[in-house]
Amino acid sequence: MYNYKRPNIKRPHLHHYGNIPANLDYPSKSVAEVMFDNCEKYKDYQAIKYTQNGITYSEDYTQYAENIEATAKMLKLLDVKKGDRIMVLSPFLPEEYHTKYAVAAVGNILIPLHPYESKSRAKMAKILEASKPKIIICLDSCVPDIDAILGDYPEIDDIVQKVLYFSPVDSLKKKGILSLINPIIDYKYQKSGVGPKTLNTISNKFSSFTEERNRAKNYQGSYMADVKGEDDYVIYFSSGTGGKAPSGSIHTHNSCNSLLKSGQYICDCIEPGQKLIIVPGPFHCFGSETGRNTAINSGVTQIIIPDPKNIKALAEAQKKEQAELHIYVPAILTKMQESKLFDDISYENNELFICGGGRLPLETSQYWNKKLPKERGVREGYGSTHTNGGICINLKKEQRPGTIGIPLSDCYFKLKDPETGEIINKPNVPGELYVAGPSLMREFLNEPNHPSLSIDEEGVTWYKTNDLVIYDETGWYKFLDRCDDVLNLNNANLVNPNEIKDVLEKHNINNSIIFNTNGDEKADGSDRIVLCIEYVGEEKDISLLKSVLEKDFAANLKKYEIPSEIIVFDRLPMNLNGKTLKNKTKEKYYNKEYKLKLELKK
Repeated sequence: MYNYKRPNIKRPHLHHYGNIPANLDYPSKSVAEVMFDNCEKYKDYQAIKYTQNGITYSEDYTQYAENIEATAKMLKLLDVKKGDRIMVLSPFLPEEYHTKYAVAAVGNILIPLHPYESKSRAKMAKILEASKPKIIICLDSCVPDIDAILGDYPEIDDIVQKVLYFSPVDSLKKKGILSLINPIIDYKYQKSGVGPKTLNTISNKFSSFTEERNRAKNYQGSYMADVKGEDDYVIYFSSGTGGKAPSGSIHTHNSCNSLLKSGQYICDCIEPGQKLIIVPGPFHCFGSETGRNTAINSGVTQIIIPDPKNIKALAEAQKKEQAELHIYVPAILTKMQESKLFDDISYENNELFICGGGRLPLETSQYWNKKLPKERGVREGYGSTHTNGGICINLKKEQRPGTIGIPLSDCYFKLKDPETGEIINKPNVPGELYVAGPSLMREFLNEPNHPSLSIDEEGVTWYKTNDLVIYDETGWYKFLDRCDDVLNLNNANLVNPNEIKDVLEKHNINNSIIFNTNGDEKADGSDRIVLCIEYVGEEKDISLLKSVLEKDFAANLKKYEIPSEIIVFDRLPMNLNGKTLKNKTKEKYYNKEYKLKLELKK
């Protein structure tokens, strides 16, 4: 069993657990062992289902295990050793699901990234230099970019030994779908511009994932490595939304399996054979691990939606599948609401509707809670890459909109004053969140003494989140803001940007960036609160909005909290997870790359 060192700390939320244990025992196994055990347990159920261009591919848990095994054999024949790193650039597709567990079986270390990351070649080169993968498995649309990186960076070319590519239609061909249909699918795929029509590469390291796996099917040797729970399994890279370079969080098999078990307890409505639709931002860790790993190890059928931006396909899947389980991020739920494609869809059989990874706008929350059955509303939550996913969530029979719920079993929270570092031991006082628990990362990649990780006098490791939260007398938490985003004005007043966002949301403005110019070299010493918003209306509509906001700000904010100006964009810079990019927005502000600038009266 995995023995976790627990801190001696009061947890006011414990009485809310009901029949859910506050502390758990965890198996010390590899992620692959746990998955294979569950494939045998749920062999009569369907594991994954994927539809592309009207053609559906599915596999039950027996076939799922066979495909994981075939992928593991392929890796073994590629001469990977225990501890070698395998980078996977893929959206949610069958090949990505298989590879995730095959890597664990062979004892490799997984590095998952979304394929769009390859477009930023300089950033991608830094990630490759830091992580040093032996094999890259990717969507074929990544091939030109990876080929160029291998050509431009000889040191990376020396590290990477093989690049395997596949197409979103490859999994459809595996089931023997009529060859007459396949060229049509391929043509549609190529015509879309998503992937290259030909794979003309300079490097000779590229080969087909499908062909390599087919060659490995007759391999009779052993592929399961002697993997222990404390061995490293995955490196998650942060998205770098604050403008910082992405950093890698190293997780062990134990940290992944511990979150799996606590997730199964807190999501105690999951039953084998149920269907799950999960649309986080691409590789958003809250959904990727909390949702996919927990559900598929519980005998659930995962309905694969590769493109989170394809709202129409998502609506069609929801109507057709009538899934009991749903996991999303706020940006996706808001876009679903705005599209009006979901207004007439029934969610009467919903059992679990999770949203995490950011602030859910009030209007969006109200929309979905009105649609969902009573006591089965939106369960907002909180988590991070460094904790391997979601560690705090609203309960099955009690959802409090605007809160992130209570910590999962064996997750420990403490708050500190961001300025003084003193521990806060009473409710209703904002503080920076520190987290301890069995799902916490082991360390940062190439940074063993990172200041965000510390060990206390009891020998417990804590992670400094940089998130400002508050809890009430019952132990329910509310996310306030990133500590770095709290505005520190020249007059020593502190401004919480979410106070401003609360006013904006009443006027359906859900995408915004708020910053103050204090300390910026380009600001010439001025100290102004700048409000950047997305708004596509005419100039006269924006002027009317300005006058409405002036009145609302005056009625709801202190004078020093009111922004000095509104900067209007048709679209704010965003990352792949639908999060707005603060540093990129500030850059556009100073370069005057915006639609309109409006001065506000105070």
